[in-house]
Amino acid sequence: MAFEEVREIAAEQYGLFTTAQAENLDLARLKVHRLAQAGRIRQVRRGVYSTEPFQSDNLEDLRAAWLSLDPAKTVAERLADDACAVAATSSAAHVFGVGNLMTYKHEFFSPQRKQSRADDLHIRVRTIPAADLATVQGIRITTVTRTVLDLLADGEELEHVSALLLGAVQKNLDVDWQRLHKESARFEKVYGINGSTIFSALFSAASNEVEQASFAQDIARQSFPDVSEQVAKMWSQQLELMLHNITENYPPPRPRFPQK
Repeated sequence: MAFEEVREIAAEQYGLFTTAQAENLDLARLKVHRLAQAGRIRQVRRGVYSTEPFQSDNLEDLRAAWLSLDPAKTVAERLADDACAVAATSSAAHVFGVGNLMTYKHEFFSPQRKQSRADDLHIRVRTIPAADLATVQGIRITTVTRTVLDLLADGEELEHVSALLLGAVQKNLDVDWQRLHKESARFEKVYGINGSTIFSALFSAASNEVEQASFAQDIARQSFPDVSEQVAKMWSQQLELMLHNITENYPPPRPRFPQK
């Protein structure tokens, strides 16, 4: 009976459950181990198992890592908890399915310090406002805009961040372009160039992959959905001209990182 209850929990968590969740339902740790040995469940990572015989999708490892950070809580419980850890930077981009960032570790932000012996986890203490959070495919993550800002703070290559933004536009994801423009100046010391050039470079790299006018119009529609089509078109034309001038007059900026 206990295992059936565990299966019900797992069904709401993309087939995953933790040893701690099982113990809360009176399924002993030893019993979980024996079920795994018998092939009735599959171990995904230490303390996290799946009731499915095969990997559900390419986010299974990240979901399992997220569950392991607070193993006793179900997904429903942690989504209702403002203090839960959230996937961030390259891991958030992976959930959105945008960009070409290399993900060597699962990246998380948590308002509380969390310790883990796993070498594939990178957990930073950081409190993220609710407005900068989203729930995508069952995982709490940072929004596209917040993800971009965090990547810039980390000194990620501008071309990679631009590719992420391009993917977001193509998928019609929400992007706060005005906020990105306003906050670009915060990263001048990271890249050694001024904020306007940072912001422009994000579009400059992307404009090599798509027609500038089309890209500019997509940005205009997302940034100003309530204005008239004529105003949005005028805004997109200005952006298109800016992109053209940047492409013609400036080489792609090469980020300069602080010496460590």
